[in-house]
Amino acid sequence: METTPRELAKIALCVADSGRWENEQIIPANWIKEMTTSQTPQTEYEYIMGYYWWIDEANDISFMNGHGGQYAFIVPSKELVVVMTAIPNTQGDYQIEADQALEVVYKIMEITY
Repeated sequence: METTPRELAKIALCVADSGRWENEQIIPANWIKEMTTSQTPQTEYEYIMGYYWWIDEANDISFMNGHGGQYAFIVPSKELVVVMTAIPNTQGDYQIEADQALEVVYKIMEITY
């Protein structure tokens, strides 16, 4: 899916609001809950996997990522959505790894209240 950061933020905001957009339920709330709940056995990663959403249960963060370092993070306890994009060159050192992106979100969480 090719999106702009603004479009990606709209998707994340809709998910953060249980499938609602501009006071209209456009995705069933139970589907949003299911897709952001663990659907796989625990792996060697510290995150669990929903339906194309990673879940960091310890820090109350759900996130999706795209090719080359596109991320959308949702932190319900902080009412926070963070979107990041990376340089479109996906060959080599220009990608942002999930751990690097999460470090930025953790820093943002520290200053939100």
